[in-house]
Amino acid sequence: MRWSRLVVLPATLLLLACDRGSAAWVFRNGTVYTADRQPPATRTVAIADGRIVYVGDDAGAARFVSPSTRSVDLAGQLLLPGFVDAHVHMLEGGATLDACNLSGVRDEAGLIEAIAHYAAAHPDITWIAGSGWALSAFPDANPRKELLDRIVPDRPVFLIAEDGHSAWVNSRALAAAKIDRTTPDPPRGRIERVASQSPSDPAGTQGAEGGRSSSDFGEPSGTLREAAMRPVQALAFDVGPIEALRGLRRAVAQANQVGITSFVEARATVPAYDWAYRLLDAAGLLDARVLLSLWLDPERSDDEQLAELVARRSHDFTRHVRSGAVKLFVDGVAESRTAYLLEPYEGSSDRGSPNFPPDRLADLATRLDREGFQLHFHAIGDAAVREALDAIASARAHNGPRDLRHQIAHLQLVDPADLPRFAALGVFADVQALWAFPDDYAMKLDVPALGAARTERMYPIGSLVRAHAPLAAGSDWPVSSMNPLAAIQVALTRSDPRAPGGEVLGADQRADLATMLAAYTIGGARLMNLDGETGSIEVGKSADLVVIDRDLFAIEPAEVAKAKVSMTLFEGRLVFGESP
Repeated sequence: MRWSRLVVLPATLLLLACDRGSAAWVFRNGTVYTADRQPPATRTVAIADGRIVYVGDDAGAARFVSPSTRSVDLAGQLLLPGFVDAHVHMLEGGATLDACNLSGVRDEAGLIEAIAHYAAAHPDITWIAGSGWALSAFPDANPRKELLDRIVPDRPVFLIAEDGHSAWVNSRALAAAKIDRTTPDPPRGRIERVASQSPSDPAGTQGAEGGRSSSDFGEPSGTLREAAMRPVQALAFDVGPIEALRGLRRAVAQANQVGITSFVEARATVPAYDWAYRLLDAAGLLDARVLLSLWLDPERSDDEQLAELVARRSHDFTRHVRSGAVKLFVDGVAESRTAYLLEPYEGSSDRGSPNFPPDRLADLATRLDREGFQLHFHAIGDAAVREALDAIASARAHNGPRDLRHQIAHLQLVDPADLPRFAALGVFADVQALWAFPDDYAMKLDVPALGAARTERMYPIGSLVRAHAPLAAGSDWPVSSMNPLAAIQVALTRSDPRAPGGEVLGADQRADLATMLAAYTIGGARLMNLDGETGSIEVGKSADLVVIDRDLFAIEPAEVAKAKVSMTLFEGRLVFGESP
């Protein structure tokens, strides 16, 4: 059964089914954003048996109130549908919650201190593993192994960058994975190298034709890109089933704390993802709805993987979990120049390269679409976005229109000619709005790589809205914060949420509050084929709700990120906050 087939009971039937005074909750005296095309207004909402049974004026709710009803005086707060995160790495992020967390540390000195502190506090662990370091803290986003060797000389170190597409390792980690100067770059990956040095070339300018043997590719610097990370990552993060379950539950609890009640797991790489989610759901401990995007490995046979995907989908369906989507990485990221561009990177003839040749991607998209899978594309560069749209167009041409709600995530660069194609093809634009301001990544890494003009038009949310693209929103956590309110503020202001009023990135790409709330609620629900069940506050839908401590429609855009979640309900159960 697909979630899109879930039926919302007609309001009259629900009213008949609920005896007088049977509501578990009544919310009153606050602004209610229903996300059903009605403007925000003061309304009263009643919940019974996990469902919304009444939305209207306060007098009409009286028949649902009994002594056991929990009545919540919102006192001017805002009631919303539960947030939907359309692109998050919940299990991966949960598994690393106890690892070396470098998020928010922006400079080399701070990173050194944090790594040294973690290593000293964990003298018995075999690997120092973690994530979150900022590429902008190092020249060319290329930190060296020698720095880690000095901090942790006795154990291997593996640290994933903030963007998830690079890793910083020490000499022991390289040795453990058998990576040295004779190791070639893997397909779709890059081992950064130290320039060759010899007595006759002290500056290291000689290059491969200056005396290296045919098997000498250059000494690894300590930075690994994309697929080159995998051999070390497999050794560093050996997460057992108990740790995976504990981490997943903690991560979902963090999502509930910021109002998220549904999400797309953006890269389910192994059957353990299915197992962890299904087991947690069976135990009644999964307080969210989940769509698993099953990763398709470009290194493996398409025929073999398609058969596996169909088999996995057939049994991966529980009350709150299904695996009906497939994740396809079209390219990498701009900061390490692995994104696929229509025009070359600054000062170079290189445009990056796609992970799939266009014909192969179109064939895959057509076959997956025919099998009823939702396509979930990672596309950063404008050439990658075009290739993804071309693949969906090919699927449409071969299979005809199908209500599968394909999505393209990230969309750092989109050529203006491709903007109307989202609406024409019914493709969801899944934006990570928190990235759309002039931070160190944009100024120190994107400007040198893309130039000022292309940087200024990054993350074209406003243009996508004006082109009537179906819109959803995600966080890409643990790459960045899960908090939807911070991301919404950036979409409204295009400036740093920690210092509003400063420099902006692409002022014409701002969006309005109602648009971004819709993207994070009904838009995400539609993408997940859940709009018959959640995503708006309507009679008959599940009581997935979030209370914000102030009315976002009554404050300045630069104040949105200061708002806090007071309560989160999932299916009428309080999963965050205090009961009145």
